[in-house]
Parts: sequence; structure tokens; C-alpha cells
Amino acid sequence: MRHDLESTRKFKCDNLAPMAFYETCQNLAKDLKEDDPNRKILEYLLTNAVGRKNLKSWDKIETDLVAAGVENLPSKENFQTGLLGKTRECEAFIGSSPKGFFIINDREDAYVTRDFYIKRITTQAARLDKLQKLIERQYPID
Repeated sequence: MRHDLESTRKFKCDNLAPMAFYETCQNLAKDLKEDDPNRKILEYLLTNAVGRKNLKSWDKIETDLVAAGVENLPSKENFQTGLLGKTRECEAFIGSSPKGFFIINDREDAYVTRDFYIKRITTQAARLDKLQKLIERQYPID
């Protein structure tokens, strides 16, 4: 079955007061329907992946939730562009690293995610520069 991303469009980000990432994720989960796979993912992370030392890979998250009977889970890509992306529009900001995902619990957790972004952005910027050079070489301006 395909996962419906509609529930991620219903987050009430504008009405959230600044608070700890954990509490913000709890509030976002409560705003979703009880059987919504996105709620189940948030609840899983809140229970099993608080802090970088408890991060969970997408494979582990998916395996555990399927074993618990959760249906219609998104693919990893849909999780990243759906739930993960939407929480980052709020103040929830689920942490990530090359090894997995976690609820940010302290400053060091936030730095892990920040550093992950810096590396990704630096890599993408280098690729963009390379593409620009290839364009200029392949399609020079007369």
C-alpha cells in the first residue's frame, strides 16, 4: 500500500510555543490521528530514539513498527520528505546522522545534526560548482 502524506500537511507548526524538541514532537504526535503511521513513527522515536546515542536507522524503525503491526509506513524517502521535512518546519527538528534518526535531547545532539547538514550542504555545493563548470565547458557563451 502507498503511504498517504496528507497527514504531514496537517501539522500545526505556527501555533507551537518554543520548547524542547522532545515536547514539541510529543505535541505534534498528539495532533495526528491515533492510527496515522506518522504518529506511530514519532511515538517510536520518542520512546526508543531520544538522543544521538539511541539513534535508530530507518531499517530498524521500519522493522520494529511493522513487527508491532503498523501498516502503511512511508518509504525512507517519503519519511525524509514528509514527516522529517515537516517537523523541521516547526521547532521539532528530528535529529539525523549518516547512521539514523533521533529526537534531539541536548546541545551535543543538535550539533550532530548541524554537522551532518554542514557536510551534506558542502558536498552538494561542490557538486553544483562542478555542474556549473561542466555547463560552461559544454555550452560556452559566445
